[in-house]
Amino acid sequence: MPKCWSQGGSDAVRCKVFVGTLSGAALKWFSGIPRATVTSFPMFARMFLERFVANRAKPPRMSDLFDVRQGTEEPLRDYLNRFCDASTNIPNLDEEILVDAFVKGLRANSFSESLVKNLAISLAEVRLRVSIHIEAEDVMKHK
Repeated sequence: MPKCWSQGGSDAVRCKVFVGTLSGAALKWFSGIPRATVTSFPMFARMFLERFVANRAKPPRMSDLFDVRQGTEEPLRDYLNRFCDASTNIPNLDEEILVDAFVKGLRANSFSESLVKNLAISLAEVRLRVSIHIEAEDVMKHK
């Protein structure tokens, strides 16, 4: 990457390079800035951040997992996969809280009752118990 794109170069060059990356709402916003209002790249960068910082996706947090709920007709396997996907990008996972969040999100049924009575200590144990439960359900369906 040329030096003027990331550091150095004149403010005019830096602004033009940056503007070339804009699209959609950001480009529309830029087009609405009155001429000769922006006097430096740092000023332009500050204006941009003030306008669009709220659009940044918030990083996932452990507490977000308590919002993951099993749907009314959602199979247990699908809920487990969706829960695991939701937990993938969360740093410093605490296994106990992870299991608590999973159990809280389960629909009330015999499996959730068994997890409450005999709480798993890790998500790996939950996965194992889910697979055993699903296998048992499949056997019962074919009887």
